[in-house]
Amino acid sequence: MSHLRIAAGMLADVRKELHRPHAFAYERVGFILCRGDTQLLVAYDYVPLHDDEYELAPGVGAQYSTAAITRMLRLAREQQACVFNVHKHWGVGLPSFSDVDLQSLTGVMPAFFGVARGPHGAVVLNEECAAGLIWTSAGRAPAPLSRVTEVGAPLRMWRNDGLA
Repeated sequence: MSHLRIAAGMLADVRKELHRPHAFAYERVGFILCRGDTQLLVAYDYVPLHDDEYELAPGVGAQYSTAAITRMLRLAREQQACVFNVHKHWGVGLPSFSDVDLQSLTGVMPAFFGVARGPHGAVVLNEECAAGLIWTSAGRAPAPLSRVTEVGAPLRMWRNDGLA
């Protein structure tokens, strides 16, 4: 079981940043930096992409540049952080990753293991819930995060482990 905890204030800031319009990208992307291991990860910082780190890419909501990845790899190495890509989908209920999301994440996540031991992953948000994937090594397929907990008042938890 894997569990990601994120402070309510930080999560509100992430949602606000991801909601900002961009000149041409249909959605925003950022990265959550965490400490922990495959069982428990605690978010400690959020790093949004800069406006100039997005690339024009028809057919996808957002595509980021190699400069964005290079910057995030440097941060991961310097801080020995677990890095989680984060973006937002519209709708209600537990969100899920699109096929495009899964393809692009599977391509980029292994690079982070070259600079920080991980685990690393991805989170997709909507206005009410969060879901995630966790990679435990560069050569393994991702597994769903079992839980994402918004720590604050009220405490909110989204489970993806089949338990009530």
